[in-house]
Amino acid sequence: TLSRIHNSPNDLKSLRSRAYVLARRIAQRHGIADCVVSSPKVGLGFVVDTPAHPIIPMDGPHFEATWMRQWLWWHLLLTSEYTALPERMFAFKTRLTEFFVTRRAEEYYKWVGEPNWRAQSFELFANPLLSDKDFEDWVFLMETCRRMRTAYTGTDLWGDLK
Repeated sequence: TLSRIHNSPNDLKSLRSRAYVLARRIAQRHGIADCVVSSPKVGLGFVVDTPAHPIIPMDGPHFEATWMRQWLWWHLLLTSEYTALPERMFAFKTRLTEFFVTRRAEEYYKWVGEPNWRAQSFELFANPLLSDKDFEDWVFLMETCRRMRTAYTGTDLWGDLK
């Protein structure tokens, strides 16, 4: 996977676009693509909105798929760095109200639940329910975000929100 990032364009526009495509592709395979919103001019290229329907795993035939969907939603949200600062969330929602469901961060727990963070390795990354393609795209997404953070150190990637 490392060779994929080294052989790809590394300007900020390309990195943001790549991060969005990867995040959306992962989300799409798990039925939460509508949560991933493009952010081509600020941040890491994507932000994550609350889903149209709650993602709280409940016993039943779709428990494992919902459980994986919940894990991926949380990880995509945190990876986007959108929720790192309250003012970032406010500014972004103000500018993109047509895309976002209006929810406060505290409501994420009610709407999406919270996975057992101590178990993330075996419940998400080492779990065979996460396909090899999802895992490969996840690693490439992390590499892309790291490349942005490294190549643009000293640059306020979120500065255009002010």
